[in-house]
Amino acid sequence: YIETGLEAIDNYIGGGYPGRLYITGAASNDGKSALLTDIAYNVAISDEYLFDKNKKPIPNRKPHKVGFITLEMSAKEVVHRFVQIETGIDPIRLEQGKVTEKEIKEFEKSIAFMDSKKENLIFEDTPEMNISQLRQKIRKMVAEGCDFFIVDQLQQIQPMQSMANLSRHVIYDFITYRLKAFCREFNVPIFLAHQLNRSADQSQNKTSELSLANLNEGGERAA
Repeated sequence: YIETGLEAIDNYIGGGYPGRLYITGAASNDGKSALLTDIAYNVAISDEYLFDKNKKPIPNRKPHKVGFITLEMSAKEVVHRFVQIETGIDPIRLEQGKVTEKEIKEFEKSIAFMDSKKENLIFEDTPEMNISQLRQKIRKMVAEGCDFFIVDQLQQIQPMQSMANLSRHVIYDFITYRLKAFCREFNVPIFLAHQLNRSADQSQNKTSELSLANLNEGGERAA
């Protein structure tokens, strides 16, 4: 298995096991992409993932090559989020060029550090891919050494043309089943972002009331 570097998640699921699909479900603007970006950063880039506070190697930890399939953001936006993790610089200010000289130096240092780790990460940000095209991308990335995958997000995966007349519920159910099959076919873990339906946003007590029923038309079998 591959630890995510986030203690709460690793304690709960034990890390990412090859052959398994993990769905990160949350309401809109609740941080699904940010969470998966944190995980990708830990697994592929962060030295803190490899060493403890005393700079000693953590047993059984090694860098992994992450395939980051981002249908929600561009690869550039993901890199800016990595910079935020490294430096604390707000990616919106960075995009607008509203940064101080000190932050520019921190940004340049962060980019140089990530460039030294570039062999551990492959981006794919082609928009509007269908599930067949997604499989081709995953197959290519596995051939290039990727053993850990992020897919952001389910709603951005386009249905096959033959499914045009089916309900979104059936389409999402089919897509999640195919993704689970890809996990087994290529023996890799895939972490998938999935937006919860509107009832999750309207819930007054999200912690106690969120359930599989809130998965936005994804079908019970997506879990």
